[in-house]
Amino acid sequence: AATAPPGKGSLLFVGNSYRAPPAAANEPREIVEAPLPLVEKDRQAMVERNQGRLFAAVLCAVEREFEALMRAIPPAEPVRHNQYHATLPDGRRILVCRLSSMGNQQAAIAATKLIHSHHPQNILLVGIAGGFPSDDRRLGDILIADQVVAYELAKLKGEAVELRPQAYRSSFELVQAAEAVARKGEWLTRVSVQPPKPRPAGSDLHIGTILSGDKVVAKTGFLETFRAAWTTITGIEMEAAGVMTAVHLSSHQPRFIMVKAICDYADEAK
Repeated sequence: AATAPPGKGSLLFVGNSYRAPPAAANEPREIVEAPLPLVEKDRQAMVERNQGRLFAAVLCAVEREFEALMRAIPPAEPVRHNQYHATLPDGRRILVCRLSSMGNQQAAIAATKLIHSHHPQNILLVGIAGGFPSDDRRLGDILIADQVVAYELAKLKGEAVELRPQAYRSSFELVQAAEAVARKGEWLTRVSVQPPKPRPAGSDLHIGTILSGDKVVAKTGFLETFRAAWTTITGIEMEAAGVMTAVHLSSHQPRFIMVKAICDYADEAK
């Protein structure tokens, strides 16, 4: 129960209504409908804001990623340099954007512009990444980031290097949706290119922490140095931290998820 609003006398708030306190059996009770709870108001406001908005902006960094993405979606129409609009079978609109180059700086700039101009509900970063040769992960397996770590931030103090990584969380809703899709297994039927060493069950999907920096890593054991802090590291790439920074600083706050496939093991054989 709560106190009554102005002008309601001694009414009590019960459930979604204001009700009079207990009275004699023959005395009428006043019932006044209360406004919708705040949570419901927020939900309705969010639905109204999303109506007509771009469902998703899909970003990739290199040509082979872009070509594979364009083969996987309905026919797309160019709208400007390196940007293409497509409509999904259910009517939702997406915007495909190929970055001008690899790296977190370019990714942050492109994502910031997209968020400001198109206000997408979701941002997806897709493509290829480096992975671990162990932990039952193989070339062609799919990596989904539930957390992105910008690992290159550091302080140089004398001869020592003090790492100061910055971590960002992916959208909980999109990660949950990815897990649901993975459990069904139907997505495997849409994979047109088989892994170099196929498994009976096809490519596997791994959800965990992704390292993101601006170096092309081809050094055996490099990823292992970070596992003391993040035991769930699944791979390394070069754009997710930039996109996540843009999302984090945006007033529109689109949801973000990274989906990439292992193309190498970030070692000398890269």
